[in-house]
This record gives sequence, C-alpha cells and structure tokens, in this order.
Amino acid sequence: MIYKAVVVVFLTLILASVECKFGICSDNETLDLESDGYQYIRSKDPLISALYREWWFFALYDPLVDIGFCIGYSAMDPAKTFALEASGIAGMLWTSVANNTGQDPINVLDGYDFEQFSAYKENATVSIGKENCIKVLDQTTYQIIGSSRNGELNWSLTFQQKSYACRQKEEVPQVLELDWITYMPSAHVFGVIQYNTKLFSINTTAYHDHNYGA
Repeated sequence: MIYKAVVVVFLTLILASVECKFGICSDNETLDLESDGYQYIRSKDPLISALYREWWFFALYDPLVDIGFCIGYSAMDPAKTFALEASGIAGMLWTSVANNTGQDPINVLDGYDFEQFSAYKENATVSIGKENCIKVLDQTTYQIIGSSRNGELNWSLTFQQKSYACRQKEEVPQVLELDWITYMPSAHVFGVIQYNTKLFSINTTAYHDHNYGA
C-alpha cells in the first residue's frame, strides 16, 4: 500500500508539471517570488480568519537511493480568532519504496507555538522554531532545512526551479477561499537526509507548491 500511494503521488506531480510546462494553467499571470511569500491578510470575516491555513510543501523521490520524502512548513489561525493559532512541521520519509518491503513510513508531525513562526511577504523565507526554515537563495533556488523534534530525522536540501510557476484553480465550496501556487512544478534537488545513523545523499527531481486559504 505504501508503494502504491507513493506512485500515485509522484504521478500526480508529474502530470502537474506537464500541465504547467505546456502553458495550459488556468491563467497566464507571471508568478514571482512575492507570489510564494506569506499571503495572509486579516480577513473581514472572523470565521475565515479562524479557519485560515497556509503551508509550503516539498516532495521528492530519488530512485538511486530508493528514498521518498515530503515535508510541509505551516501556520494556522494567524488572526488568533478562537485561540487556535499554531505552526508546525509535517511530512514523512519512505525507505525501500521500489523494493516494496512493507516498511511503514517515518512520520514527522511536530507542533509549535504561533510565536515560533515567522515569514516574509516578499518571498518564501519561513522559520519555525530554531531548527526549521526555508531560505530563498535567489529567484529560482531555495534551501530547506529541518529536524524532527525527536532528533531522528534531519534534512538539508536545495531546490532549483526547472519549469515556470503557475497557479492552479480548484473547485471548492463557496464558503471557502483556497489558492494553490505551484512555484516549482519541476525542480532539481540535491542535499542530504539523515535518519538516525543513516545518511542519504539526494540528487533527483522534485516538486514544491504553496497553499493558503480556508
């Protein structure tokens, strides 16, 4: 089941990349670094503010080391409407994906206080706690760094955009406001992922998007 889930995820990412590459995204706007920055604006509707979520998501699969990895940096309820404000890191590492050994994924689900979250509106620079951050090196290059709270999983990865960013339009109920920026439909990623005493050198294709709304 793990193998099938990974295949579905990465086929979806490939299709998204092809869609944007051939210019058939839902609009023709040019998306710059600011489009991938922190998008929250205090809403006039307190319910929308309370339900607001924003997250930056990264995913990869490296067939040479047979490793799948995804991670998201997120914040919720920045208006502090119902005292639900928080930030967090969530994702997972799959090992032996192609061999399909049946191993469970290694999960990361770490919550942080909202005060431990900071982000720029000018670009996707994000910090959560002392160990987790997205660094924008230039228009097409990001570095993501992080560590699970239990210390078992650590990563330092550089993503280089290889195809133009685009905005995906999703059909959602009228009561919701949701936007989805695929800033890196296709990317080259290199760096390291460490799980306990195992160190994996990564050099493969990857994906990054940014979702926000309620």
